[in-house]
This record gives sequence, C-alpha cells and structure tokens, in this order.
Amino acid sequence: MNQSINFKYIQKKKDLRSQLFFRTSAFLLDFYVFKFILGLIFYLVFEEYVFVETFSAEDLVIASSKITLMEYVFYILYCSIFEASNLRGTLGKRFFKLSVNGTHDGKISLWRALLRNSIKPFSIISLVGVIIIDLTKKKQALHDLLAGTVVTLR
Repeated sequence: MNQSINFKYIQKKKDLRSQLFFRTSAFLLDFYVFKFILGLIFYLVFEEYVFVETFSAEDLVIASSKITLMEYVFYILYCSIFEASNLRGTLGKRFFKLSVNGTHDGKISLWRALLRNSIKPFSIISLVGVIIIDLTKKKQALHDLLAGTVVTLR
C-alpha cells in the first residue's frame, strides 16, 4: 500500500478555501470601519438636523435613502481608488494579505476597479457571485470574472 500524500495540493486547496474566509473578513472590516467613519462625518456635518423632531416619516425615508446612496457611491470610490493604487487592495484586503490584480496582468486601472466594485453588490446579493468562487479555477467571484480581475493571497 503505497499511499503518498500530495502536500502541495493540500496546501493549495487550503489556501483557496481560506481565501473566501479572508475575502469575507476583509469586506466586513472595510465595511464597518468605513460605515463608522462616514457615519461620524455625516453626524458632524448634519448635527443640527439630528435632534430635530419635526421631520415627517416621509422626510426621514427620503433623507435615509439619500444617505444610503451617498454611502454606496463613496464606498465604491474608496474600494476602487485603493484597488487601482499600488496597494492593490483596500485596507481590509491589506490587513488580510490579499491583492486585487488583473487576470492577465498586474495592477488594474481605475476604470476596471470601478467596474468591479459597481458590480460587486449585485454579485454578493444574488449569492451566485459568491457560490461560483468555489467553481472557478482561479477562485473568482462573478464581479471578478466580469471585470477581468482576480484576488490573490500576497
């Protein structure tokens, strides 16, 4: 019984499996830190409106929608600028030693990063974009496939 174990294969599979954990952790770290900082900025800028009790429910819904849209746009810009920079990733990705690269080349352009990050929410919400990470050879999510990017361990 000659049963040899291919440790390189096991290590590679382990790295690829753990990449989903690191990607999710990096996203959550970025999201909550970004949300906290932006919330603090909005609070300081719009402080005079925070404690006013004369808003109608409709006004609150409209204001909340506008703030959510602004947060979404700022988050896309934050991710895109960092991913297109020499850092090749957001602060969360750097913390977890991940890098965003082009599929066939290294650093990605700002336009490619904007495309990737604009598609990302739909990819995540549909769950298809996340499920296919396990099915693709380079462990790419749907937004990575469409934007021509790949997330790698540093």
